[in-house]
Amino acid sequence: MFRPKRETKPPEKYGFEDLYLKSPVWGPLNAHGWGTSMEVVLNGGDLSGGSKGTPPEIHMKKSSGYISGHLLNEELGGWGEKKNMVPLTNQANSLHATYENYVKLLITIAKYLKAHFGKTYGVYYRVVADDKWTSRDFGGYAPVSLILDIELIQFLDGSPIPLNKTETDYFNSHYPKMASKYAKINIPN
Repeated sequence: MFRPKRETKPPEKYGFEDLYLKSPVWGPLNAHGWGTSMEVVLNGGDLSGGSKGTPPEIHMKKSSGYISGHLLNEELGGWGEKKNMVPLTNQANSLHATYENYVKLLITIAKYLKAHFGKTYGVYYRVVADDKWTSRDFGGYAPVSLILDIELIQFLDGSPIPLNKTETDYFNSHYPKMASKYAKINIPN
C-alpha cells in the first residue's frame, strides 16, 4: 500500500512554543541511521501533535517484536524524524511510555507550583540511547538500553535551577518521591 511521506515541521510552527522553556536538542544520528539522544525543558501546554514513527531506511517485520520508538513523545512535539526515532522492543516501548506519562504528570504539577509560588517551573527531560548497539532479529541494530533523566526544576532567566528547600518540601508533601527520576530501560534481544 502506498503511503504519502509525512511532512515534518518544527514544533514551533504548530503551537508547541508554549510547551518548551528550552526547545528540544537532538544528538547526531548514529552509524545505523537512528537517533542517539534528546534533551528538552518542558513548560506545559497543549499536549497534542507529533506523528507516528517510521523507521529510517529499515523496514522491520511486524513479527520481529520491534517498533520505531520516539525519543521525545509525539504528544510533546516529538515528530517521526530519524533524529527522534530509535528501534525498541514492544516491552521497552511500554516501559518508556510509563516514564513519558510521568513527564506529562510533572508538566501538570509544574503548572500548580507556578500558581502556588508565582515562579516558572518546568520538567527537564533527557533520553539517551546506549552507545552499545547489537544486531537484532529485524535485520538491523538496536541499543542495549535507554537512559532517562527526568527532573522538576525552576526556570529562571533562561536557565534551569533545582527547586529550593521550600519548593521541594511543598512538592514532596503533595507528591512524595516524584521530583526526579533516573531510569535505565534494558532492551533485550
